[in-house]
Amino acid sequence: MFDLAANIVFWIHILFIVFVTFGSFLLLKKKTIIFFHFPALCWAFYAILTRTVCPLTYLERWLLIQANRDDFSSSFINQYLVPIVYPKEISHEQLMILAGFLILINFGIYLLVAKKHFSK
Repeated sequence: MFDLAANIVFWIHILFIVFVTFGSFLLLKKKTIIFFHFPALCWAFYAILTRTVCPLTYLERWLLIQANRDDFSSSFINQYLVPIVYPKEISHEQLMILAGFLILINFGIYLLVAKKHFSK
């Protein structure tokens, strides 16, 4: 049971990262997404800049411990997804590039949506 819960939380974590990174594109279809996306983007930006550990990480680890596991057993998850969520070594410069990437993509889309909205 804890094993399944850990996997579910991990997938929610992955989906959150995808939403933060590319969720602004959903604004092109539904503008109210901003009420969910902007706070998520702010949290991600804050977490990157301060190296704050996401609460989902603590939950995943606790669930894995309860399941008597050290990591995720699926080779696909371990090989391809875990390094995205938990990079082993990442420098301060790489974190700043990542934060800049998030801001450029998302605020670029925000500006595009605002321009379309106010040009009507």
